[in-house]
Amino acid sequence: MRTQLLQETLLKEHEYGSVVLKRLSKESFPLYDSNGQHVLDIDASGLDLFVVANFSVHILVWVKTNDGIKCWVPRRAGQMSYPNMLDNTVGGSRRT
Repeated sequence: MRTQLLQETLLKEHEYGSVVLKRLSKESFPLYDSNGQHVLDIDASGLDLFVVANFSVHILVWVKTNDGIKCWVPRRAGQMSYPNMLDNTVGGSRRT
């Protein structure tokens, strides 16, 4: 029930044009209380809005060549956040 109510709230804020919620990510994250009990799931777009501590992993790739060290710096796809900009080689949010 909590998950559904929060999702409806995020959807309404998105429909109202909230600056923070330009788009919903449709990727949910579990939230736990201080005892480790699952409380609800939240769309990733609402994590910062509700000041939920969240963590990510970022990896940069480099190789040694005869010409020295070279870094691989990929370009992001035309997705919803920072389209076509330079990016980490691997990156993503940790769910727990």
